[in-house]
Amino acid sequence: MHIDGGQIKSAQMTMAKESQNFVPFDLVIQKTTIVEYLGRYEPRNTERSDERPAQEILFEDVMQADGPIIVRGFIKTKFTALPFGGSTYGCGSVTDGNYKITVQVASYTTINFEKGIPVTVEGELKKNVPCTIVCQDSTFVKLDPTIEEPMSTTQLLQGAKTPKRKDVSQLDD
Repeated sequence: MHIDGGQIKSAQMTMAKESQNFVPFDLVIQKTTIVEYLGRYEPRNTERSDERPAQEILFEDVMQADGPIIVRGFIKTKFTALPFGGSTYGCGSVTDGNYKITVQVASYTTINFEKGIPVTVEGELKKNVPCTIVCQDSTFVKLDPTIEEPMSTTQLLQGAKTPKRKDVSQLDD
C-alpha cells in the first residue's frame, strides 16, 4: 500500500498491545488522504530470521541480557491478576535465594504455583524498569523438572536483591 497524506499520532500502549507487538502509533486517514493498493506482498522466505532462541541466564547476569531469556528460580511472590487499561495482566516474582526478579504476564491466565516451587520463566527484559521480565502468556512460566525440592521460607526471604547492570569493566570475556 502507498498512503499519501496520512498522519501519524502516538498511541496509548497497553500491556496486551505491547505483547502482541503493536506499534506505538495510530495512522490517521482523512478525506484528503490517498490510499493506493499496490498488490499482495509475497515474501521470498517465510522463516523469520530476526527471532532468536531464548538463552538461559543466571539471575546475577539478567540485566546484561538482550532478547529472549530463560531464568530458573523459585516462586517468591505468588502470581495475581492486575487490571491494566481495560485488560488484565499477571504479576509475581521469582528468586534464586539471592536475587529477586519481577515477572509480568501479558495474556494472563491463573498460575497456581505456591511459594518456593521451582520454575523456569521465559520472556524478555522490560527496558527502563527495575529488573522485570515480561512473558507473552502464562505458559511461559513452567514447573522446573530439574529441581525436585522447593525453596525454604528462610531462603525465599533472603532472595531480595535486585540484579544490577554491570559496568563493562566487570563483564567476563
